[in-house]
Amino acid sequence: MRFRYEDLRVGDSVLEYINVAYQTSENFPQSEQYCLTQQLRRAATSIYLNLAEGSAKKSKKEFCRFITISLGSLVETHAIYKISCSPVHF
Repeated sequence: MRFRYEDLRVGDSVLEYINVAYQTSENFPQSEQYCLTQQLRRAATSIYLNLAEGSAKKSKKEFCRFITISLGSLVETHAIYKISCSPVHF
């Protein structure tokens, strides 16, 4: 059985992005293990999971809502990257 989200063109790119997030967060200090590390991983994973969940919805309006949530998670990961690059934080 194949699910609709598996045919989304952006899917493979998002999976690569998740891998980058996991690899990047491995370099965060141990003190961030339960803060930025976990937050980055959850937000990156949320991008893909919301696309998957939204693709199962019956209406385009519902699907668009989940795409919007995915975009919010993407922006969240961007903010985490900015924080992690801040010399004040680490």
